[in-house]
Amino acid sequence: EKYIYAGLVLGYIYTIRQEYALLIIVMAILFFRRKAYIAILSMGVFPLLYNLLGFMKTGDILFIYSEMQKVSGYLTNSQGVDHYFKMYIFIIGPVCFTLFFLGYLGFLGYSNKAKEYFMSYLIPYLIFTFVFLTHVFTMLNDGPNPGNWRYLLHISPIAALFATKGLDNLADITFKRTGLIIMGIVGFVVLIFLSKGTNGFIMTEETEYSKFLIVISILVLSLILWKNSKTKYLNNMSLILVGLSIVYLFINFEPKKLSTENVTVKDVATYVDGNYQLDGERQLLTNHALFRFYSGLFKDNVGKFKPLQSGTLGEAPPGTILVWESHYGYRPEPAWGNDVSLDMLQQDTTSYKFIKQFISPDQRFGAFIFEKK
Repeated sequence: EKYIYAGLVLGYIYTIRQEYALLIIVMAILFFRRKAYIAILSMGVFPLLYNLLGFMKTGDILFIYSEMQKVSGYLTNSQGVDHYFKMYIFIIGPVCFTLFFLGYLGFLGYSNKAKEYFMSYLIPYLIFTFVFLTHVFTMLNDGPNPGNWRYLLHISPIAALFATKGLDNLADITFKRTGLIIMGIVGFVVLIFLSKGTNGFIMTEETEYSKFLIVISILVLSLILWKNSKTKYLNNMSLILVGLSIVYLFINFEPKKLSTENVTVKDVATYVDGNYQLDGERQLLTNHALFRFYSGLFKDNVGKFKPLQSGTLGEAPPGTILVWESHYGYRPEPAWGNDVSLDMLQQDTTSYKFIKQFISPDQRFGAFIFEKK
């Protein structure tokens, strides 16, 4: 029965993150070996239901496949195959990062029981490794993944599981030497390759040693606080590690500042809110999601906000407000379908009235407001 529930959960997750297809294949093999045939079938329940709902909405009998094709058509610049390896310490923090390796590589400290150790955590190993490497492989070429950190957040509970096991390993005298070696290597890698700041996306050129100091502090404290009583040792280490995590949070955490593009979009939304009402049949066409976020009109007129595309533009009634911007405004590829160019709106003065333009201070983003006549 537990395998059936696991299959249902995996199938549900697949409807949200399609990269789980690889994990589903692995789990299907494991279920097959355990003769859990119903569990294998259960993995298809939510995908089939999702496809059925998509078919009812769009008429496309291969709705899921079409959606995957659409997403795969998005092209963003790759950050390099080493991107997530470099960023992971920022995603989970240096304390969890250090403990994670003590748990993930814990089998190295138990040479006589390495297989038993690995098999005890087989499912967490498989899920974490497959998901992490799947996102690493998306960095091989330009594609739909720009390298966002949030794509790895859903495996954080598994990272925490390995970190907990890593802390438990530290209290084992037979693991002590291996643990010191692992922490020493982690500290060296952090010092040489990861002692930089970050802008929330990639590493910056700013040198920053707090992560290295945290790793070395854990190594030193694991020796200083050592006690033969496992309970006392773990209690003391846990308190210190929580403290180090809090210190690192206050030293390094900085709320993300709005980019010049986001500030400009906010200004555009404020201007439209202050000068227009979506009364009668009037609509608002735009392709920038943040415009909806900042717009006070959106929450009361959700149905009147539509993408700025040739189809919606042709059907829009006179008086409709058009917000064309340089980020998402013109992306004619099938994956986007945003096929209305700025030149077309500017040149067709008989159909569209130019209202106002907004240019970001760094001159890298612009938004233009038109009204359909």
